[in-house]
Amino acid sequence: DHNLRSYIAVANLLGAGTVFLPFYLAIARRVYQLDAAMLGDLLLVQISGMILSNLIWHRIIKRRGFKGMLRIWSIIGFLLPPTALMVSATLPFAFYLPVFILAGMYLGAQKVTSDAVLMEISNEGNRALYTGIFGTFNISLALLPIAMGGLISLVGYLPIALLIAIAALVAHIPIGRMVCPVDRIHPSPLSDDIMSTRE
Repeated sequence: DHNLRSYIAVANLLGAGTVFLPFYLAIARRVYQLDAAMLGDLLLVQISGMILSNLIWHRIIKRRGFKGMLRIWSIIGFLLPPTALMVSATLPFAFYLPVFILAGMYLGAQKVTSDAVLMEISNEGNRALYTGIFGTFNISLALLPIAMGGLISLVGYLPIALLIAIAALVAHIPIGRMVCPVDRIHPSPLSDDIMSTRE
């Protein structure tokens, strides 16, 4: 199924950005000399960004479907790494806070789309099989955490951040190849419109 292959490619490309999220804390600690309490506050900012963004994602999914949500996830993944490096290199700590809001939005976009896209591209007969195949081949979340720290210690943050941004941009290619309900005449089966008609 080309839809499943494309979604596996998207998940692996954007999964690199998920693995990189903890390193924004490491950058903040190194550049701004933050203590443990401030790092905890940054995590709260990230969680707040994830919660607030879910209100936005609801509207985007209703209008653009989960394919549109994948595109938004990809755009945030492209913007986040260079933004974090540029802000930390040139601006005071207060300007670094929006980085964690974006990080929360990125994480929220991943959680909103992960299972829902599988539901859209599968049916009751093959859903369990698709889920198993997707979990098996979604290798970026399994392998990159092991390698990321070592790569950063060898080449630094900048090359890794640029690669992650490029990977997020490349994800637009397999996203464009996917055929989801939003591409067809009828709306997404998970949208509010269709749910209201069923009620």
